[in-house]
Amino acid sequence: MTGESSRTKSPAAGDSAPVDGERVQIGALARRTGVPVKTIRYYSDLGLLSPAGRTGGKYRLYGADDRVRLEQIRILRELGFGLDAIAALMGRGPKASRGADPRPVIEAQLAAVERERSHLARAAAVLRAALAGGDPAAATLRVGAVLRLAAWERAGVMREHVAAPLRGTSVDPQFLERLLDAAFGRIPVELDDDQWAAFVELVALISDPSFGTALAAQAEPFWQKARGFDAATWQRDWGGLLQRGVAVLARGGRPAEVAAQQLGQAYLAMVARAMKRRPSDVLARWIVEHANQDDPRGARFWELVAALHKRPPSPHGAVMALVLDALRARLDQGPAPATRVSRRGRARR
Repeated sequence: MTGESSRTKSPAAGDSAPVDGERVQIGALARRTGVPVKTIRYYSDLGLLSPAGRTGGKYRLYGADDRVRLEQIRILRELGFGLDAIAALMGRGPKASRGADPRPVIEAQLAAVERERSHLARAAAVLRAALAGGDPAAATLRVGAVLRLAAWERAGVMREHVAAPLRGTSVDPQFLERLLDAAFGRIPVELDDDQWAAFVELVALISDPSFGTALAAQAEPFWQKARGFDAATWQRDWGGLLQRGVAVLARGGRPAEVAAQQLGQAYLAMVARAMKRRPSDVLARWIVEHANQDDPRGARFWELVAALHKRPPSPHGAVMALVLDALRARLDQGPAPATRVSRRGRARR
């Protein structure tokens, strides 16, 4: 058996690493490292792994440093580095320059690895969305089509998916535009893995025709009654209600407590103003019954929007849950005792 055998071998149990000063032929190095002889010879011919010397018969000899270098080459290859890049990193080979800064090579390779990682993350998110859908094949096609679009096109497509079914309702146009801006305005161009996962799930959600149908069904009863809706006033009042609700929740407020009841009363007054009605128990019951019919995917929609934009989770869901529980508690207590006002303005039982 010659020292230049080209057969692939795995490390032999009896072979040990070359010690300082020891030189072995290419076959022994192949057995000790598991790297095929032809690969070692190829690296040597490129100048990546210059032999430490030769025998009298011109066979290549490699020392302990050469084994370390061979391990470095193998690791870099496993990481996806090309041979030219490895030559530049190790300062070897015909294109290598001694003393060259290896950082640009590493940075370029890191960027390539990050792109591949992002691509794989997107692919995994698409597959998860497909498995979660009723028709995996159709879900994959829908989500994949949106992912191929440029960032600004994606925002437009998603915006239209949500807007289309709502435009067929009595929704206030100004309110709808504000809602769409909050959801899809300035979607980041570069997304990390968590954002990609949220984005893909969001696309799958809003591409489902049943979601648009549910949105329209939830919206229409309110907007039928809220003619002449003042979107700016609603937005202002809603912002104040959210702040109050967060404070009540932070104190551990319960639905029957005064602060929660006042919160429910404030929301009832908001809806009454929008509908140009009195804030009565009849209206409170309508609000509760309407909320019981809401599709839970609506809450998930806003959770995904927050994740996509890297925003803190909105307190909307928790505050509304408290408001509705407060209204239910109010209704469970029965109608409030009737009062009449005297001429001096004092209420009498």
